[in-house]
Amino acid sequence: MSYETEFPDFVLDVDLPAGFRDLSWHNNAMPCWSRALADKTELMLWIDYADPAHRDSAKNPRFFLARMDMTFSDTFESISTDDYAEIEEHIESYFPYVFYSLAELEEQGLEIARNMPNDDHARNWDWTSFNEINDEIFSRGEE
Repeated sequence: MSYETEFPDFVLDVDLPAGFRDLSWHNNAMPCWSRALADKTELMLWIDYADPAHRDSAKNPRFFLARMDMTFSDTFESISTDDYAEIEEHIESYFPYVFYSLAELEEQGLEIARNMPNDDHARNWDWTSFNEINDEIFSRGEE
């Protein structure tokens, strides 16, 4: 499944944050993406059509972000808005480095570089972005 096949007339005109996987399904009202959190919840991001006339309800905001349980049945918090910058701010509160390029992070000398795991796997991996490093650190958080 992907939004391109499930919603062929949908135009994705915003940059998706790193690590979100496409869960779009044609029986839903709009495309959606998800990313797991360390506490066994998921951040779900729904993006509706830019043209309100193509939405289920023209009054609905275009963007919806929710933290949900792993079964997607319970919602713990959510935000809906027509301003994608608000969505980005909320995502960044969970993943602080997700919207930075590798060069920006290196230039700023951010803490993440100092938090890199120091083991054979980490030293020998061909890291292409700080998002990958962040994901590695995040995945080890429960050890």
